[in-house]
Amino acid sequence: MCGILGEYSPNKKLLPLERFKSLLNISKSRGPNESSVKSTSEEIRFGFNRLSILDLSAGASQPIWSPSGRYLIVFNGEIYNHIELREDLIKFGYQFKNKSDTEVILAAYDKWGTKAFSKFIGMWSFALWDNKQKRLVLSRDRLGIKPLYYNFNNGNLVFASEPHVVAENSLENTTLNYSAILQYLSYRQVIDGKSFFKNVYQVDAGTNLIFQNKKKILERYWEIPSISGRHKNNEQELLSDLDKILNSSVQYRMRADVPVGAFLSGGLDSSALVWQMSKMAKNR
Repeated sequence: MCGILGEYSPNKKLLPLERFKSLLNISKSRGPNESSVKSTSEEIRFGFNRLSILDLSAGASQPIWSPSGRYLIVFNGEIYNHIELREDLIKFGYQFKNKSDTEVILAAYDKWGTKAFSKFIGMWSFALWDNKQKRLVLSRDRLGIKPLYYNFNNGNLVFASEPHVVAENSLENTTLNYSAILQYLSYRQVIDGKSFFKNVYQVDAGTNLIFQNKKKILERYWEIPSISGRHKNNEQELLSDLDKILNSSVQYRMRADVPVGAFLSGGLDSSALVWQMSKMAKNR
């Protein structure tokens, strides 16, 4: 869990730096290892509170510029298949300075644009700035595991991992959104891109929000697939398929440069996952 914060002001009216740092400090608990801020031409500023998981070196600190100096990214989450993607990108001539998945996102975007996100296996929320096209992309993973909230007013954008950070700096008089609170009490989630605060919204799961020329463009890159008909596989084949999926999923999620653990509730699902983890841990 890391904390991201950023602002986009095409009118070049960014917040005073000390004010921005005070907002970043609100979510310090999300990333106790390091805090950092980077900006460009009074138009974009990104801040990051880091919890180190992959590549613990200073070279993997965020926000990160691409080697070309064209792209700037701030990223919360983990791209589990970054090793495989890195190998593919190296074949296209891309070079990497560290072993982080963040650099892989930058290279993948340079190669495939937003279509790259459909290749990712993982959980994420990130902001990626294209300094050439003056284009900002906010992206959230398929199921919305990693949070991302924003306020877009008069062409100016503030976004963060936590809604109260955005609310703290809202350009309008932000109050509680009782409709969203009722939704949460009823459905255990807030729907329709709302949050607990009026004028603070969340990026929908499986969605990119693109900001360019003071306009907002919504781009859905993933929908829950529709499955019709019944499988013709027999029970043994289905069990084999399930075992392969569980094995692959757990193996991806055990990639880390820090010790890995699990919260075990005692139910069938968590017990199956920890059993898979225990098998793989013996090989470490």
